Amino acid sequence: MNALRLNRLGLSVWPFVIVTPGDVLGAALIRRNNPIASNAPAIPDVAAAIPAGLISAILIILASRWLIAHSRSTWWRGVPGALVIYVGAAALSGSLMAALLVDRGPTGQPIVLTLIYLATRSINVLIVAVVVQQVRDGVDTTKVVDGIIQDQLLLARQTNGMIEAAERDLRAESLRMLSTRVARPLADIVREAPPMTNAELADRLDDFIEVQLRPLAHVLHPVSVRLGLVSAIRSLRPSVAVDVTATVERMDQDGVLLDEEVRLQLYRWIRSSLLEAGASRVALAIRGRQLQVSVHPVTMSTLDAVQTAAGVRELRPGVVLVPLRGQAATDDNARSVDTNSATQRTRYRMRDLITVPLPTRFALVTVLSVSAAPFQFVIYRWPLSLGVVLAVLGSAAAPIGVTALLDRLRPPSQSWRGACRVLGEWLLIAASSAIVLAGIATAFAIFPPGLTEWLVTIPRLTYRYAVPGLLMTVSYGLVVESQRRLDRANEALMIEERRRLEILGKARQLDRDVAEALHRNVQARLAAAVVLLRLDQRQDAWTLVMEMSSVEIPWLLERMGEAPASRVLVPDPPMGLTVIQVDELPVDDITFDLLTRAVAEIAVNARRHGRATSLVVSLHTTVGRWQVMCEDDGVGIPVDVAPGLGSRLLDDTMSVLGGSWTMESSRPGCRITLDIPAQDSSHLHVTASGLASSDA
Repeated sequence: MNALRLNRLGLSVWPFVIVTPGDVLGAALIRRNNPIASNAPAIPDVAAAIPAGLISAILIILASRWLIAHSRSTWWRGVPGALVIYVGAAALSGSLMAALLVDRGPTGQPIVLTLIYLATRSINVLIVAVVVQQVRDGVDTTKVVDGIIQDQLLLARQTNGMIEAAERDLRAESLRMLSTRVARPLADIVREAPPMTNAELADRLDDFIEVQLRPLAHVLHPVSVRLGLVSAIRSLRPSVAVDVTATVERMDQDGVLLDEEVRLQLYRWIRSSLLEAGASRVALAIRGRQLQVSVHPVTMSTLDAVQTAAGVRELRPGVVLVPLRGQAATDDNARSVDTNSATQRTRYRMRDLITVPLPTRFALVTVLSVSAAPFQFVIYRWPLSLGVVLAVLGSAAAPIGVTALLDRLRPPSQSWRGACRVLGEWLLIAASSAIVLAGIATAFAIFPPGLTEWLVTIPRLTYRYAVPGLLMTVSYGLVVESQRRLDRANEALMIEERRRLEILGKARQLDRDVAEALHRNVQARLAAAVVLLRLDQRQDAWTLVMEMSSVEIPWLLERMGEAPASRVLVPDPPMGLTVIQVDELPVDDITFDLLTRAVAEIAVNARRHGRATSLVVSLHTTVGRWQVMCEDDGVGIPVDVAPGLGSRLLDDTMSVLGGSWTMESSRPGCRITLDIPAQDSSHLHVTASGLASSDA
């Protein structure tokens, strides 16, 4: 009976409108069996009584709604007050119809039958009113659920979109910093290294580590943040003062102050809020279940989507709140949703609503049958004979028995065939009452000869059962459909939550990979190269530098979203030669193919004649000209060198490209420069790093 449990009951004219067709058929039978004048036609009386009763009920409902709206009484606004008003409206409108239809003389209808009519009509109106309220509640619930679902899903998708955009921006910024502050400077060191002494190259690498690499590794993903927020802030620079209590600092050191993601994003906000130079102060204090952090003086730094998703909330410029470890993030600033895209008309498929099995169908049919039984005495003015009792009891028991049998069948399918089955079941339930009533009444000669009583009784009882039953089925279907949509929305929200966690997880893992690669691999190996250079072990040191420049850093750029240079001039260098392509060439495919042949020939000669172990290929630009410089670390240009096949190949290539080439000694090795006209590269893609390599 949960579906019939009533939490509220609003005043509506729809119950009286819905029972009106049944009133018309019942009034026709009452007028036929209770004539006011033997020769008076029934149609004018029915046509006058039914509208009078309906209009009077509508006026009573409207007047009651107006009075309740201007009243302070809570009782009349509740379910008891609505029940009293419905019963009163049904009784008054029913009395008006009875007065117009029934003879009030000695041969008229007994007063007890009139009272039974008023009682049964009031019960019928109450049943329909409850059903109408259930339908309205179902529609309202579905609309509310759909609105919440749409808003939450759209908000989750917009949030994830902002997080993805912020994560892409962060990755692009990290990529730019890695390209401009690591890849390029190290490539310049590689290019300028041949003439340097071991001490000069060691000093240059030392400066690169101290000035560029070590600070950048901390900026991209500070490893110290994992050990504590306070220590990480203090390690930014000596001019940053941190105001923190001993309790907060101890909790931070023990790792119980903030969750890892919150700690990292809070650190990012603090770092971006500090001034570039000068003294700054950062204060941390616990406020309830949150940590309040303030920075003074503060730059015009704003929270990005990743920081907001992690739970960082701005109170005012320079002051934020973050949840303590294990606490849920709160957001007092409601994020707006695009209402134009979120608000959609709630749509239903009727077959999905009426094919939901109604768990209270048996109880509903029982109530309808019990309430309908006394009404038969009113219509036909039957005496209490055996035939009358059997007809009344049979008309009440038949739909109950049919319902019990139908409830044993398998539930209907959610299709038009299933919808037709549900409709047919309700018609069968209703028709069983009418057929049993008419059949017993005919068998006991209670009905007069002919089909007139049958033709009126069957539609009357069918309408009395089928309409409330179908409406209740629809109302329950709305509740079930709301739950279905809520379940689907929860699944979609879980998918969005998993997507959010995946975005943040990938960002964290990428940051860790990059930081560990810079700190443990690149920085450590370059530091080892510095030690080897100071021990005059240049070859071993140079191998480490080449590995970092041609393998490790290109891998880092690839991990951060930029593929390594795909247009490699020497994809298959000679055995024993490492080719380092510092810059990608922004030229068309034809020019690139010609340069590939030329540089490949240079690489072969560098290894064969110069016994070189590395070849650095770089691009230099001047006004209207490009110089592709190929510099090896071999023995240099032989004294008795003579033009050969390689020289003719370079001559032919430069002739086609409209350029020239030169060869000169460098320290150590040889430098060959290919000079060609510059091209318009606006339509060509050039990577931010310009790094490419091919190892022997």
